[in-house]
Amino acid sequence: MRLSLPHPMCRRALRACACLFFFVLWPAVLHAELLPGETKADSAYNEHANELRVWMQRYSLMAQGLTDAPKVRIEVESVIHTAENTLTDAARRLTEATEKYQEKAQATHAEQAEKIALLQAQLNGYMMQTPPDEAGILRTEREIEAARQELDDKLAQYIGEYEERVYGAGNGIASMIHVMRGTEHDLQAAASLERMLVTAIDTYVAEWLGLTPEVQESLLGMAYRKALEAAQAAADAPYDSPATYQAALDALEQAREDLQDFVTAIDPLVTDKTAVCVRSLDGRTVFRHVTPDEALRRLPRGLYLFGGKKIYVR
Repeated sequence: MRLSLPHPMCRRALRACACLFFFVLWPAVLHAELLPGETKADSAYNEHANELRVWMQRYSLMAQGLTDAPKVRIEVESVIHTAENTLTDAARRLTEATEKYQEKAQATHAEQAEKIALLQAQLNGYMMQTPPDEAGILRTEREIEAARQELDDKLAQYIGEYEERVYGAGNGIASMIHVMRGTEHDLQAAASLERMLVTAIDTYVAEWLGLTPEVQESLLGMAYRKALEAAQAAADAPYDSPATYQAALDALEQAREDLQDFVTAIDPLVTDKTAVCVRSLDGRTVFRHVTPDEALRRLPRGLYLFGGKKIYVR
């Protein structure tokens, strides 16, 4: 006996009922299945996002304590800003993943709903025959089961794609956490070095200004001045790394030590009544016959040769 499909009007009615079920009732019942909010990817994403917010709070507290290290503070605030952008970008990617999943899932539900509705109509027709068409019933039930399995497989595929996107968003957050965790110590060290560098510059500039012109114009004096200028340039430049501040401090300290060695190498002055000839470092005679006491009273501050001894007059 030939199977007669339902009248077109009946088919449209069946399709409308199926659409009502699949688009209104089924999504409401299977919402958790359409887009699980607690997949492993979602859990990992939320964990990373919460941890990054904790790190941002730590960096904010760090920045508040860096009023005396402005260059490092700018760098800390820049890291915080980057972390904020990372969270914003991750949230955008999560939203896109959700929307793509919902779009695909709903379209597949609609397609499979219509297919199953037609198969169900065929099944009803086979069952209403006298006697029922057992072969047709069995075949159609298998086709309906295959359609449902196809729906499940596609939804599983979409969920896998969704999780892959969410994992990607979460990995971006995890990378930012790694950066902040690894940079925290360097920034704290750099802040200490910036403070030390500024203090050293203030101290050594004052010391430089107290030197005599002869000492300032000596080779070691000029090296000291260049070290001061390099240290000031490092302090004024945007933050680079702790090594930059450390190198400027080391160079400044070394130049100062060299200059101190030069000054302390000057012979001590022994004041007595023996007349001496006093000359400047360039060999010009200042006094031909004068006692050291008299020379100390009359000479301006600087380096002189008292006989064969190098003497620093304060």
